[in-house]
Amino acid sequence: MNQTKFTPGPWLFSSYKSGNSVIVIDGKEFDVATVNYPNRDANAHLIAASPDLYEALDALKAELFLHAEGNYFRPLLDKAEIALAKARGEG
Repeated sequence: MNQTKFTPGPWLFSSYKSGNSVIVIDGKEFDVATVNYPNRDANAHLIAASPDLYEALDALKAELFLHAEGNYFRPLLDKAEIALAKARGEG
């Protein structure tokens, strides 16, 4: 796994709401993101899940790479790497 520069998880959807905003916090209760309408809660839950999603995709990509035969899964591996690079700010 390439080194990530984002705040380590877990991130949590905070029940604290200020007007139209909700806060996504890290495990030490520092703000990671403030999310506003539209789709405030859904977007905040997606952001809160980001570290877990990154870790899961990276693990799946590594396993698929080890166990895939031929190039059948190459498009999926490439797509996963593009998404992971984007999350690291490289894409």
